[in-house]
Amino acid sequence: MRVLIAIGAAVLVSACVGSKERVTLLDPAYSANSSMSKSGVVVIDPDGAKVELGTANNQALLCGDNCEPRIRDLGGPRTEYHEVMDILPREEVRVAIMFPEGSSVISQEQVDYLGNLLAADEAAGARPGRQIIVRAFTDSVGSVDANMALAKRRAESVVAQLTQAGFPETEIEAEKDGETTAAKLLGDNVENESYRKVEIIIR
Repeated sequence: MRVLIAIGAAVLVSACVGSKERVTLLDPAYSANSSMSKSGVVVIDPDGAKVELGTANNQALLCGDNCEPRIRDLGGPRTEYHEVMDILPREEVRVAIMFPEGSSVISQEQVDYLGNLLAADEAAGARPGRQIIVRAFTDSVGSVDANMALAKRRAESVVAQLTQAGFPETEIEAEKDGETTAAKLLGDNVENESYRKVEIIIR
């Protein structure tokens, strides 16, 4: 049994022809739903031998134990793969809203940006079953409880702006990280403006 390990945004098509197995790495950039093109896959045979596909539209021909696997360039996407590519989900959109120390107030510039976020996302294509994750952080200065309360206020501020922009409340899920990540990575009572934020993930 071979093991396929996908790296990044790899899209694989596997087919058997007689005793030969073919693994094709497609390029998500050719999908109507994605602009990503970095991808890769490693095919591992039972004996531990590895074949790496790191370039889109390449195909590995695996011919069993009697010969070495070969890789060939398909020269671009084939028409029979278009249908596969077009049903791919769109890639996530990630946005970070930054805050001053101790604040949960969103600036007017950020309000304007969030106000246009829905239209921009929908203009890029359909996103069936859309989910919006709002994840609020703080740095590790202050008490755990105070930072969790601050994260809650920051999340509420962003959620309010997203709903005002037209995102349905049923699609939004708010998460409060508080100082958890900052304290784990940097230690306690460390000022770091990069953690004074709310991340928005649209998937």
